[in-house]
Amino acid sequence: MELNGRVVIVTGASVGIGEALARRLASEEARVVLAARSEDKLTALAEQLGEEQSLVVPTDVSEPGQVERLVSRTVERFGSIDIVINNAGFGVYGLVEETNWEHFRKMWEVNFFGAVRCTLAALPYLKARRGVVVNVSSIAGKIPIPYMTGYCATKSALNAFSDGLRMELMRSGVHVVTVCPGRVRTEFHRAAYRDGRNLPAMFQRRDRSGIAAEEVVRAMLRAIRRKNREVILPWPLRWASAGRTLLPGLTERLMARYLR
Repeated sequence: MELNGRVVIVTGASVGIGEALARRLASEEARVVLAARSEDKLTALAEQLGEEQSLVVPTDVSEPGQVERLVSRTVERFGSIDIVINNAGFGVYGLVEETNWEHFRKMWEVNFFGAVRCTLAALPYLKARRGVVVNVSSIAGKIPIPYMTGYCATKSALNAFSDGLRMELMRSGVHVVTVCPGRVRTEFHRAAYRDGRNLPAMFQRRDRSGIAAEEVVRAMLRAIRRKNREVILPWPLRWASAGRTLLPGLTERLMARYLR
C-alpha cells in the first residue's frame, strides 16, 4: 500500500512515536488525522504539517463518544479512512499490590479498550477501502516485566486481539499489523505513573537509552507496505521473545533476579 493520498488516523499523535509518525506520513503526502488529548500540541503540529493534509480531532480514546466523533470528523473531512494506527497508551510502574486501582483501570481503558474502540468504529470504512489496522504494542506484551505487570497485561491482550482480528478479517481485505518495540527514546518513562514505593533503580533513571521513535516509524511503514503481520524491534528482541516462548521458567527466574 502506497501512502500518497491515503487517509490515516493516528492516536497518541501529540508526542513520541505518534508525533514522529505524523511527520513522516505528511512527508509522504498522506492525509493525517491527529488524535490525542492535548489540543494545543496537536494544533501546533498541524500548523507545521499543513492544513490541507491534516485534521486535528482532540480525542480521549477511553471515551466512546469521542472515538465516534473522531471517525465521523475524519469521514466528513476526507471522505474515507484507509489506515487506523492505535498508538495511544501509557504505563504504570510499581508492584501490583501498590498500584492505584484508578491508574490501573485507566491504563486498560486507553491501552486496550481504546484500541478496540477505534478499530471497531472505523472498521466499516476500512473494509470499503481494504485498509490497514496498526496496533502499537510493546515487547512487554511478549516478555512480561516485573513492576510493569499491568502494562504488560494490556499489551499482551492487544497482541491477542490483533492476531484474532487479523484472522477474522482475512476475507475482507483488511490487514492487521502489530508493532512491538523495546525501549524507545520518548517521554513514556518520564510520564509513567510511579505508584510503587520500592522500584528498582532502572525504573527510576531518566536516561535516554533505547531506539529512536523514527526507527519505529520506519519499521511500521515498511510493514504496512509489505503487509507484514508483526514487527519486533530492535532485532535482538526477536531472539529474546523466542527464548521466552521456549524457556518461560528460566526467563522468568532470570528477569526476577535481575530486577530484584
